[in-house]
Amino acid sequence: MIGTIIEFAKESLFKHQFNVGRTLEIGSYNVNGTIRDSFQHKSNEYIGVDQSAGPCVDLVINAHELLDCFGSNSFDTILCCEMLEHDPQFWLTVGIMHQMLKPNGYLFVSTPTFGFPLHRFPKDYWRFGEDAYREFIFKGFEILEIGEVKDCMNSPVLCCLGRKIP
Repeated sequence: MIGTIIEFAKESLFKHQFNVGRTLEIGSYNVNGTIRDSFQHKSNEYIGVDQSAGPCVDLVINAHELLDCFGSNSFDTILCCEMLEHDPQFWLTVGIMHQMLKPNGYLFVSTPTFGFPLHRFPKDYWRFGEDAYREFIFKGFEILEIGEVKDCMNSPVLCCLGRKIP
């Protein structure tokens, strides 16, 4: 994960001073940096999940099976960074995140946006713009922060923090 995403997340956390509570990170495998360090110390429980075992992965599971594993309204905060573009059925994961998040819970998502080059890890299916964030990924949420950051190659990544409206 690129440093600019981590900084965006840290600044959002600092600015809004929310209680992260029980936290789930979807796509937690540490390839090139992790958001975990910014949230774990403020969480009373932090669970990192990914479809592959590796650094920062506490549970190996497909995102589409998370609701069966944890149930509805089970997390105060869900983080999903640099993962949805690799999910062939991202809309299922988005729906599951909405169900697992408690009312007034917080969702932080980052994804490559238009202009970001392909990065097959293992596959690369999608790019998301601000309209997709506002009208689909964060539908039913109050958007607290949304913005584009650049990675080390100057490629664009969209980041957003939202609060689930009860």
